[in-house]
Amino acid sequence: MSGFYLNELLMKLTERCDPHPEIFFSYASCIEALCHGDVEEATLRRFEKRLLNDLGYGLELARTGEGVPVEPSCYYRFTAERGPQPCVAEAAGAVYGQSLADLQAESFGDARSLRDAKRVLRAAIDACLDGRTLKSREVARALRHREPESP
Repeated sequence: MSGFYLNELLMKLTERCDPHPEIFFSYASCIEALCHGDVEEATLRRFEKRLLNDLGYGLELARTGEGVPVEPSCYYRFTAERGPQPCVAEAAGAVYGQSLADLQAESFGDARSLRDAKRVLRAAIDACLDGRTLKSREVARALRHREPESP
């Protein structure tokens, strides 16, 4: 499923015959890491971040839209257009400031960091997709909801 997802991202976010050596180096590194048993979630999040950066949609994770440094102990709502904006912990879609720092460093120390990174990167990727959907997400969702068959 991860390979399906990576390939679909590349097909939808790059142009045919448009060379992107840095993107395909990241892709090859990601595939190799997955084949060697690296943590799937962290490996995919690193690839997504690098892909966005290499396409020119790099994420501002260290400062708010107003230029204020992100505080590791505070909460933020992230949008692709405005970057991190301060909010309360209970706000829908709130991500922890430390999670933004972890994503910036591509180092995911805990489950919250990975979960927040997925939320941030999904928002950024969805903005780049301009309303197009990813079939790999639909298939993964269907597989998660599928009930096990009886023997």
